[in-house]
Amino acid sequence: MRKVCHVCSKGPSFGHSRSHSMVATKRRFEPNLQRVRIDDNGTPRIHHYDLFPEQRFWIRNGRDSAETVADPLDDASFFFFARTLPLGNDESYSFPRYFIADRNPVTIRVLGRQNIRVPAGRFPAVAVRPIFKSGGMFSQGGEAIIWFSDDSLRLPLRIRTSMVVGTLDISLRSRN
Repeated sequence: MRKVCHVCSKGPSFGHSRSHSMVATKRRFEPNLQRVRIDDNGTPRIHHYDLFPEQRFWIRNGRDSAETVADPLDDASFFFFARTLPLGNDESYSFPRYFIADRNPVTIRVLGRQNIRVPAGRFPAVAVRPIFKSGGMFSQGGEAIIWFSDDSLRLPLRIRTSMVVGTLDISLRSRN
């Protein structure tokens, strides 16, 4: 992955991380550059998304640009963000934080709790359905379900979604 934006030349910056005891540790801050590959009716297209949260805009393929929301999250970031939610039974959580502003809000609906078996073992799990106002496997009409372990780790145990060509089913193989 490139480390410098080819449009605005934003690259890594350097500074310090501060611990709770205020000890300074040198660190490198990388820009949030995203690469997305999309298969559009049999025609693969690659989109490069460069997100600039501080300036509140994003750039697609080095040409198209638009304003973004405060504290934006991309698809993968929402996946990890969902792990931090309390995930109460039959709850729905709605967040206007998707980086493409007109596709907000993103809804995360808790479907329930159950024990599931994956190659890594049997786990108590909480099932959620992420709903994005866009196309793709997490779209509004999609049937995507993510099972997280029902403990403080919220390990992603299984992801299942329907696609045009069949069903995608990803399971945790080990905890190593």
